[in-house]
Amino acid sequence: ARLLSGYDWQNTLEFILFTGEETGLWGSMSYASDNRDSGCMAFLNADMIAYDGNGDRLLRVYGYTEWNPLSEETGSIFNEIVDIYNLDIDPVVYNVWKSGDGMCLWWAGIPGISLIEDGNDFNPFYHTTDERLKHLNTDYLTEVTRACVGWMATMANMDSLVQVREEVVTLKEMVTLRLSSSIMHVQGWVEISSPCPVTPQIYDAVGRKVKALASVPASEGAIRVPLEVSDLPSGVYWIAVRGKESLVSERFVLVR
Repeated sequence: ARLLSGYDWQNTLEFILFTGEETGLWGSMSYASDNRDSGCMAFLNADMIAYDGNGDRLLRVYGYTEWNPLSEETGSIFNEIVDIYNLDIDPVVYNVWKSGDGMCLWWAGIPGISLIEDGNDFNPFYHTTDERLKHLNTDYLTEVTRACVGWMATMANMDSLVQVREEVVTLKEMVTLRLSSSIMHVQGWVEISSPCPVTPQIYDAVGRKVKALASVPASEGAIRVPLEVSDLPSGVYWIAVRGKESLVSERFVLVR
């Protein structure tokens, strides 16, 4: 919360500690009831994220889609964050109902994910007087927390979970955009075809424009131009081309 509070986000971030989970989900049910039609974009419920007894780094990511199919997208973004930043955890996505505070938010129609440790390596000290810090894996906890921060930063500057996908489908016959690879190191290329002149723009994971490429003239066929990214830090980026009505974009990961 301290790190993320230093930025001006497009969307509001809420950090919530729910009370009364073990005695009937009282806190999360109250919040879900009050926010059922609030327009909340997504949630991440960090349930149990600090025990890894066998050191395999497995993490279960529950994204229940029956009450909101966009939960699948929130889980995919979490996994991409782990891959992009090479975090030392191994998340596995499950599209199943999972009890806990996240269940109430799914019930309210809010898409999202609940994180919990590997069920086959369950904390033997769970709900006992010996459930102490010395039995937890703080390195594992740190990596999961880093993934949560990356996920929240991405969500905080998204217009919609489906925005880019819808625009690409709508405009694919008007403007096309193709990258040499979805993973880049120093340079690559981008192919663009457009009925009007366009200027490709590069945006970072939180939606800030970080670079503009040279303008590409109108053409019936694809024009290939170099994509130099050696001046950008590692991370996830979008390259976008705005046509007459809207834009198309492609995501790529820059790895050093």
